[in-house]
Amino acid sequence: MKRILTFCAVAVQVLLALGQTQPDTTSRRDMKTVVVTGKAATTAVSMHHDGEMRWDSRVFHDLPKVLGNADPVRYAQMTPGIQTNSDMDAGLHIQGSDQTHNMFSIHEVPIYNAAHMLGIFSVFNASHYTAMTLKKHAQLAKDPARLGGMLNMELSETTTDSVSGEVAVGFISSQGTLRLPTGKRSSLTLSGRTSYLNLLYGRWLSEDDMQMKYSFFDANATWTWQPSSRHSVLADFYAGNDRMHMDENEYMARMRLRWGNTMAAVHVLSDLGGRQLRNSVYFTSYRNRLQLSQAEAVFRLPSDINDLGYKGSISCGQFSAGAEATWHNLLPQDPVAEGIYNTQLSRQPRYHTQEYALHADYHKTAFGMLDIAAGLRGNAYVDFQDKCHLSADPSLGFSLTRSKWNATLSYAVRHQYLFQTGTSSLGMPTEFWTSIGGDIRPQWGHGPSLLANVYVASGRVRLSAEAYYRRLTHQIEYDGDIMKFLNTDYRLEENLLRGKGENYGFSVMAHKLSGKVTGWVSYAYGRARRHFSEGTVAGTFPANHERPHEINALATWHQSQRWTFSGVFTYASGTPFTAPEHFYVMNGMLLAEYGEHNAHRLRPYYRLDLSANFLFRSRALEHGLNLSVFNVTGHNNDVTCRLKIYHSRYKYAHYSLLKFPLPSISYFAKF
Repeated sequence: MKRILTFCAVAVQVLLALGQTQPDTTSRRDMKTVVVTGKAATTAVSMHHDGEMRWDSRVFHDLPKVLGNADPVRYAQMTPGIQTNSDMDAGLHIQGSDQTHNMFSIHEVPIYNAAHMLGIFSVFNASHYTAMTLKKHAQLAKDPARLGGMLNMELSETTTDSVSGEVAVGFISSQGTLRLPTGKRSSLTLSGRTSYLNLLYGRWLSEDDMQMKYSFFDANATWTWQPSSRHSVLADFYAGNDRMHMDENEYMARMRLRWGNTMAAVHVLSDLGGRQLRNSVYFTSYRNRLQLSQAEAVFRLPSDINDLGYKGSISCGQFSAGAEATWHNLLPQDPVAEGIYNTQLSRQPRYHTQEYALHADYHKTAFGMLDIAAGLRGNAYVDFQDKCHLSADPSLGFSLTRSKWNATLSYAVRHQYLFQTGTSSLGMPTEFWTSIGGDIRPQWGHGPSLLANVYVASGRVRLSAEAYYRRLTHQIEYDGDIMKFLNTDYRLEENLLRGKGENYGFSVMAHKLSGKVTGWVSYAYGRARRHFSEGTVAGTFPANHERPHEINALATWHQSQRWTFSGVFTYASGTPFTAPEHFYVMNGMLLAEYGEHNAHRLRPYYRLDLSANFLFRSRALEHGLNLSVFNVTGHNNDVTCRLKIYHSRYKYAHYSLLKFPLPSISYFAKF
């Protein structure tokens, strides 16, 4: 048992580290219509006056690719007010919120884990979607029941009448999308992506005496049917999976990990003469599987969350309303031990909960320049003890718009009933989703935000400034570790701490919207403070993802019709960590005594990525090469500080991954 416990500890340390129009002519060749078209370089990123950002999918083609992959979530991280913990963090931290406070979705259907490869890639194959929308906080009653923001990948709601597609082939993964008509009123879009990381980058996946093998895949299918000009039906499917095998030679132990998402949805959209109706039925699932084995001893740690849901809404002029119902089936981490060290562990129950909501929004324009938005969301949540929790979430916003500037002041209240927690934030099977119930009360937050935009240089440059404050109540912190799972009296609720917190900060951004060179530079200051009165984290401390200062710069240069160059740069404060004060060796095992929670910070983070696209000359096909370099300067960005054990020698030091320039080249084609 001692050896498998030691292997568990070492494994956790590694996881924590790791068509042109033709003129119409008569027989006398008289031109009835002449259409003059022109193409100008302009940004494909737009911002609504309330701060919602929309990224057209064509922008992803020009931005630096991460190891050959155009990744929407990575680009969202370049906007001000969004922090990531490190290159290996699986989530977004929007305006100081924990990653569990934010919603990832495909056409507004939740995706509970949006990360591949410990957060380096997202699960979104960019070519399958038409756009990405990003909201930093809830402003409307229809926004989901989350305390933070939301990132939504949009699908096309119209059909195509011709075959088209695109493909990209790189050294780490390849992906492709095919769009084809399936009738006069329907079409099908298919996308796939698979990795073969171990072939060329196997040395990434070795750590001391551990050898890892890793792979992932994504599959998308969307069928669109338009029975009439006023009605559309979308049937959408997504599946993705990650697999990791890790062999530890010294202890003759093995780790097997699998995690992935499955989603299926049907959307019915109708336009009834000024009234728009949307109805969606969906199923979404996320599953974790972890297995540790040594000799004849086996330890498993499964968890999952499964949703069956309905969303319906109607909008008519200035008024919109809707209803939602979701049935949740959750299994928090359920430890199982088998074999020669067979121990009867306490099994965790499966939770069955229900979530209902009614919401209404009203917009009113006054004096021709003031837009007033008011909304109310009513929530009803039935927990696993059949107790019903009721809440009301109001929202109110004022937007003043003039010819060259606009400003928006908003305030919202939000409740949240599901949350993710665990021993890290890497999107691995050491994290899990669970529900309120028993002593765990609904999380809720509220606060104002202010956004102002000014357009200068004849509208070619937008200057933005934003400030926010959010008060958080009934926050959850996981106080356990993987060793506690092996206790026969393990109880999840006994390892969840209750506290409160606050997020506040501001950001400024200059965004060049048009011309051969487009992009932005931004600075953000943000604090995410948490306060707990119990457990090992008692006191007031910064959240794990807090980076007070962050600078982001992004630029794209359309040098010619054949060459496009781009680059992104990030500089940020180091994230907090808890440092040990003393080490002890007892019975051959190393024990640590830790100091104040999150009282120290890792070294400052910075990274420069560059990319170039070259198009070959071809009338029938748009194709070319992309050359990208990740971390051009080879800066050692810390993932964590850890205790390294190697051949009975101990060392405590900063730990980095991806600490050298990583070039990649890929071939792409559009047809």
